[in-house]
Amino acid sequence: MKRMSKATRVVMIGASATTISATLAATLAMQGCNHPLQKSTQDELRQQLIASHTAYLDAVAAGPVIELSRPTSDLTNDLSQQRRDELNKMGGPDAYKDKPLRIGTDLLTDPGTADDTPDQENLAAEEDTVYLSLRDAIHLAAKNNLDVASARIIPGVNQTQITQAESNFDAVLFADLNYNKTDTPRPSSLTSSIGGGALDREDLSVRTGIRKRMTTGGVVEVATTLQRLYENPSLFSSSITGGPFKYYNASVETSVVQPLLRNFGTDINRTEILLTENVRASSLEDLRQTLMERLFQTEQAYWELVFARYQLQVAQSLLERGIGDMGIVKAREEYTVSPVEVTQTIATVGDRRSRVIVAKQSVRDATDRLKLLINSKELSISGETLIIPTDTALDLPVQVSLLDSVTIALRQRPIMQQSLLSIDSATLRQRFFDNQRLPQLNLSLTARYNGIGTGSGRQAYADLGDGNFIDYLIGAQFEVPIGNRGPEAAFRQRVLEREQTVIDYQRAAQSVVVEVKSAMRQMITRYQLIGSTRDTRLAASDNLRAIEVRQDAGEPLTFDFIDFKLRRQDALANAEIDEMRSIVDYNIAIAAYYQTLGTLLDHNSIAFNQTADTDVDSDGMSDATAE
Repeated sequence: MKRMSKATRVVMIGASATTISATLAATLAMQGCNHPLQKSTQDELRQQLIASHTAYLDAVAAGPVIELSRPTSDLTNDLSQQRRDELNKMGGPDAYKDKPLRIGTDLLTDPGTADDTPDQENLAAEEDTVYLSLRDAIHLAAKNNLDVASARIIPGVNQTQITQAESNFDAVLFADLNYNKTDTPRPSSLTSSIGGGALDREDLSVRTGIRKRMTTGGVVEVATTLQRLYENPSLFSSSITGGPFKYYNASVETSVVQPLLRNFGTDINRTEILLTENVRASSLEDLRQTLMERLFQTEQAYWELVFARYQLQVAQSLLERGIGDMGIVKAREEYTVSPVEVTQTIATVGDRRSRVIVAKQSVRDATDRLKLLINSKELSISGETLIIPTDTALDLPVQVSLLDSVTIALRQRPIMQQSLLSIDSATLRQRFFDNQRLPQLNLSLTARYNGIGTGSGRQAYADLGDGNFIDYLIGAQFEVPIGNRGPEAAFRQRVLEREQTVIDYQRAAQSVVVEVKSAMRQMITRYQLIGSTRDTRLAASDNLRAIEVRQDAGEPLTFDFIDFKLRRQDALANAEIDEMRSIVDYNIAIAAYYQTLGTLLDHNSIAFNQTADTDVDSDGMSDATAE
C-alpha cells in the first residue's frame, strides 16, 4: 500500500464506489425479471445498498495512508551503536541465535535416564527435530487441515443438490401396461338379437412415450398407445349371431400443458435451482472463511512456538547465571554469608529451575498445537518430534490506509458475500411467492393420430400413417382461491424476510468496518509496544552490565551485591520476554489484519478456486491450492 495524495484518494473513493456498485449489480441481478414490480424492487434494493457503502467510504475518505512508526527514545539516542550491540549480546532476540536449546526428555523417554542439569542435560532430545518455515506450515495447513477438509466436502454435497434440482427438467421415459377383463350382463332384449346373455370383454393396452417438464412451467409429452380389444359377443362381428371380435387401436399423440399465470416463466420454475446454487456459493464462502481461520491459527501457533522456544532460552540462560552466582554465595558461607542468605539464594535458583521446567512443557505443547493444525503425515500428532521454526519474528513497519482497508474488506470478506447471497435468495423467494398470488390458468393442447387394424397391431400402425383419423383437443383450466389470503400472506412473509436480509447486510457491513479499524489499531499499538519494551530491555541489560563491570573491577562479593545482581538478572529476563511477546504479537496482528480484510489467502499465495469441482482430489487441494 503506497502513500497517496489527497487528490488520488478522492479519485479512489469514486473508483471504490463504482467497483462496489458494479459488484452489487452483478450479484443482485436476477434471471428472468420480466415484470415491473420485480424490476422496481431490485432497483430500489441496489440503490439502498450502494448508498450504505458510499456512506461508509465517505466517512473514512479523509483518512491518510499510515506508515507505522514509533518515536526514537532518549535511551536509544544516548547509547552509541557499539554500546547497543554490546547490550544486544547480553539479552534480546539476537543473543541466543547460536546457543543450543535443551528441551529435555519427552513422553517416549524414561525420565530416569536423563540428566537435566544445565551443563549436562540430555541434548539428544533435540535430535528428533524438523525444521519448518512459516510458508510451509501455512501451505501444509491449507492442504491437510481436517477442519478445512470437512468444510471442503460441503460444496460437493451442494453440487449434487443442484444436479437434483436440475433433474426436475430431465426428460422421462415412461411405459404403462393395462389389462382389463370384464364380464358384463346385458338386457335380454339385446342378448336375444346377438345370441348371448353377457358381454365378455378383454382390453390390453400398452402406452409408452417421453415426458419433459419445461422451464416455462409447461409439460410436453409425446406418446404412442397400442390397444387390443376382444369382445364376445360383438356388434362388429360379421356373424348375425354376433360372435367374438378382436381388433387393434393405435395412436400417436403430442400434448402440451402450459400455465399462463401462476407457475409461468423460466425465472419462476428455476427458483429451486437458483436457491441451491446460492447455497453452494454460500458454502464456498464458508470454506474460504474456515480456510482463512485455520491459516491464521497456523500462523499464530507458529509464532507462539517461536515465543515458547525463546522463553525457554531466556529461562535457561537465567538459570545458568543463577547457578554461577549461587556458587559464589556458597563459597562465602563460612565467611561473610549467613546460612539464611545461602538458603535464600538457593530458593531463587530453584524458582528459576521451575521456570525452565514450565518453559519446556510450553515448547512441546506449542509444537503439538502447530502439528494439529498442519496435520502432516511426517509430523504425527502422536509422536514427539519437535518443530524448529526457521523464520524469525520481525518488526518491520507496514503502510495501511483506512479507506483501502474498508473498501477491500467490504468487497472481500466472506460474511459480506454471504449477506449478498442471502438477499439474493430472499429476493428469489419473494419473486416466486409473488407469482403464486396469481390465479391458476392452464392451457392444454393435444394432437392425436389414430389407426385401426383387425389383424395385428402392425396393421393398426400402418392405418395410422394414412392420417385418416386425427383428433385435436384444446382445454383450459381456471382456479383461484376466494379471498386469496394464503398466497397474499406467504408473499408478505417473503417481503419481510428480504427486508430482514438487507438489515443483516448493513449490520454485517458495520461490523466489518469496526473490525478493520480495530485490527489497524492493534497493529499500530503492537508496533509501538516493541519500541517501549526494547528500551526497557536495553535499560535492564545496561544495569546488569554495570553490575558485572563492578564485579570485574573487584568490588566485594557480598550477599547484598549478589542478591542485587540476581534481581537485575530477573529484570532483564522479564524485559526480554516482554520484548519478544510484543514482537510476536505484532506479527500475529499483521496476520489478523489480512484476515479481517478477507485477503489472507492472497497474502499467503493460496489460490481459492470457486468454480472448480469440489470433489477432493488426490492431494486434497481442489478448492484451495498453494502457489
